[in-house]
Amino acid sequence: MEKGFFWISAKEIPYRGYIFFDSIEELIVNGHEENLSDRLFSLFQKLQKYSKKGLYALGFVSYEAGYLLEKRLLPLYKTPFYPLVYFKIFKKCQKLKINPLSFQPQIQLRDLKFLHTEEEYQASIEKIKDFIAKGHTYQVNFTTKLKFLYEGDFWELFLELLFSQRCEYACFIQEKDWVLLSLSPELFVRKKGHLIESEPMKGTLQREFLQEIDQKRKLNLKKEEKYQAENIMIVDLIRNDFGRICKLGSVWVKKLFSLKTYPTLHQMVSRIQGSLKRENLFLIFQALFPCGSVTGAPKIRTMEILAELEKEPRNIYTGAIGYLDPQGNFTFNVAIRTLLLKSLGEKLYQGELGIGSGIVWDSEPKKEYEETLLKANFLLNPIPYFEIFETFSWEKEKINPLLFFHYQRLLSSAQYFKFKIPKELRSFQNFSNFLQKNLEAKSSLRVKVSLSPEGDLKVLQSPISSPGWGQEIRIGLIKRKTAKNLWHFHKTTLREEYDLWRKKGEELGLTEIVFYDEQKNLLEGTISNVFLKIGREYLTPPLE
Repeated sequence: MEKGFFWISAKEIPYRGYIFFDSIEELIVNGHEENLSDRLFSLFQKLQKYSKKGLYALGFVSYEAGYLLEKRLLPLYKTPFYPLVYFKIFKKCQKLKINPLSFQPQIQLRDLKFLHTEEEYQASIEKIKDFIAKGHTYQVNFTTKLKFLYEGDFWELFLELLFSQRCEYACFIQEKDWVLLSLSPELFVRKKGHLIESEPMKGTLQREFLQEIDQKRKLNLKKEEKYQAENIMIVDLIRNDFGRICKLGSVWVKKLFSLKTYPTLHQMVSRIQGSLKRENLFLIFQALFPCGSVTGAPKIRTMEILAELEKEPRNIYTGAIGYLDPQGNFTFNVAIRTLLLKSLGEKLYQGELGIGSGIVWDSEPKKEYEETLLKANFLLNPIPYFEIFETFSWEKEKINPLLFFHYQRLLSSAQYFKFKIPKELRSFQNFSNFLQKNLEAKSSLRVKVSLSPEGDLKVLQSPISSPGWGQEIRIGLIKRKTAKNLWHFHKTTLREEYDLWRKKGEELGLTEIVFYDEQKNLLEGTISNVFLKIGREYLTPPLE
C-alpha cells in the first residue's frame, strides 16, 4: 500500500478509514511569518472554500496557534519547530480497510532523553500548585517531551502502534522531511451539517486482567467522585466555548461520564453537542481551540501559566489533526499520543513525543513525574501482534467435560482484547460443530484452537500416544522474574517466559518447571496448572 495520507479508526478489526490522494495544493502557515493572525484567518477561509468546491483536506493546527486566536495571549506566542498550520487539498478520498501487521517490525529507539529533569519537573509542579492556591487556576495540564532517535520503517511503526492502541482518531501524514503519526483516542470537534460535538476525555482507570473482574471495575469508574470532578470541569469549560458559536439553548451534554475501553485502560468520556449559528471554520476554531482537556481551567489564564512554565513549543502535540469533506463536514482529534519524526537520512529520524498530566491542588510532584514518564510506554513498550489459543484433549465419541470452560475462556479473552468474533465462537454449539467438522475420527487427540485478531479460527491436532506424563515426574521450581501482568492471565502466543523455561526444563531432564512468586506461593507451570490434593480437596492457586 502506498504510504502518504491516512485517517484511520482502529476500534474494530479490520481497521477502517480513508486514504487521500490526487493533491492539488498545500495550505501552510509557518510560525516565523509576519502578520500571523491575518495569515491564520486567510488560511481557514481558503480551507472552507475548497471544502465547498467538492474537495477534501487533511492536516493539522499546532497548539501554538491558540495563542494567536486570543488577543490577551498574543504576547506569549512561541514559534513552533514545525508548520503552525498545515493542510493538503485533495481531489479524491477512498474508504479502506487495513488488517493488523502480523509480524513484529524491526524498530529501534535510542538516545532517549526527557526534556525536563526530575528536579525541574517537580519544581514546575510546585509552582503550579502555588498558582492554584492563589486562585489563578483549578487545573493545569502540564507537558514535557521525550526526544529520541528512531531507526526503522515509520509505516510499520504506525501499524504496530495502531494494534497496541486501538484508537479511533488516528492519522498518518508523510512529507518529504517529516512524518506525523497520531494515535489519538480523543475527539476534539466533529461537524455534521449544523450539528457540532466534542468528546473530552478526563478520568482514567487501569484495566484488570480478566474480563469479568474488569467489567465490574469499569462500572465503578463511573461512580468515582474524583474522576467525575475532573470530567465535569472540562465539560463545563467546553459548554462555555460552544456557547460562543452555537444557537441559544442548543448546547447540551448528550452523554455524561460514559466509558470507553482501550487495551490497557478505561477512559471516562462525555459528549457535548450544539447547533451552529453560522458555519465559519475560523470562528469555530477561535472559540474552541485548543481543547480544554489539554490546557486546564480556566483556559486563558491557564494557557498563560503554561507559556511561563513549559520549556518548548508543544508543536502539533495537543493541537488538532483532522480532515474536511466536500459537504463542509469535518472531524478533528486532540493531538495526543502523537509522534513527530524528522528525517535525518535513510530510515533514520529525530523524534519527539509530547506527554503530560493534569495537575490539581493535591497532586504529588514526584508521583506526577513518574506517572508522566509512564505515558511514554505506549511507544516504548507497545503490545505486539499476538493470537489467543486453547489446548485440550478430544475424542469423537466421548465429550470432554471441560470443553465448555475452554470455549468460555477463549471467548472471554477474545472479548477482552476486542478480537473479531467469528461465527464459530458466537455459541458453544457453533464451536462444538466446528470441532466435529475439522477433527479426525481418531481415538484420542491433542487439539490446539487458536484465534487471530482478524477472527481467523485455526485448529491443530496430533494423536495422544499415552495419557499424562508417565510414572516418574521430575519437577523444577523457579521464582518468576516478571511482575504479575496481563499475559499471565490469558493464553496467548506471547509466551517468551514460558517457552524459555520449558526449554531449560527439557535440557535438565525435567518433566515440568513450576513458577513461584516473591512470597513463595506456587503459581503455574510452563504448560500446566498446579493442583494440590489436601485431604479430599484439590486446591489450585487463586487468580489474584
